[in-house]
Order: sequence, then C-alpha cells, then structure tokens
Amino acid sequence: MNAAMVSAPPATVGFFPLDDELGLLPGQLTPRLQEGLVRLSTHIPSFGKAVGEFAYWTQVDVRRTTAARLTEAAGTTAVALQTQAAEHILHTYPLPACAPDQVVLSVDGAMVPLVHGQWAEVRTLAIGEPCLTTTTDGQAEV
Repeated sequence: MNAAMVSAPPATVGFFPLDDELGLLPGQLTPRLQEGLVRLSTHIPSFGKAVGEFAYWTQVDVRRTTAARLTEAAGTTAVALQTQAAEHILHTYPLPACAPDQVVLSVDGAMVPLVHGQWAEVRTLAIGEPCLTTTTDGQAEV
C-alpha cells in the first residue's frame, strides 16, 4: 500500500477546549439563543407557539421538546438559586428569639402640600405591640 493512500482515523464525538473558553453550552444553540428561547417559552403558554415565534425572529428552527427541556432546566436552576438565597438569609439573619403574641397596626392618610400648589396623599403605618393597662376606674385599656 502506498503511504499517500493511508487514511486518517475516523472522527469521534469529543469536547473542543475552545467551547469552554467561549462559554458555549451543550447543544447547537449559543447561550444567547438558549436564553431567548427560554424567555419566550416562559412568556408564551405553549412551547409549540414559542418555538414558532423563536424561529420567526432568529431564523433558527428548534423542536418543541428542546424548548420544554431548556425552559424546565432553567426553572429548576432558578428555584435552586432562590432556595439557596433564602437559606442564606435564614442562617445569616435568624428570626428573633421571641416575638410578640399580638401586634397592633394603625393606618392613616393625610393630604400634604407640595410645590407649585400641588397636593398629594401621604399614607402612614404604625406597628406596635399592645400594652394592656388598667385605668383608675378598673377599665382595661390598650
């Protein structure tokens, strides 16, 4: 056999290092296209309609199942991040050791003058713990 007739080994599926450097995601869509597809899929109640709009605006055809898979994965990630943030808040800022059994709320509003003869309503809210006392004639008073 002639040395010029030797063929190269067959290509296999692999990972190209530049993909990681460029921040490319698995699959055929760029990160920007994946984000766009997920955003459309969260705003349009049907994955089928979402991929139709996606194809119209991007000239990229994807399957309904791809939109569903990517959107559900993004939702799972969002829930995990929110749960992690909530747990961090609860561990960093724990609830107070004791809280009042009752709380009193008082809401009021008033009109206040602004510049140039304008008026606006200001709303106030007062929050407090009720303190029960007895008057001199024996009546309960908050």
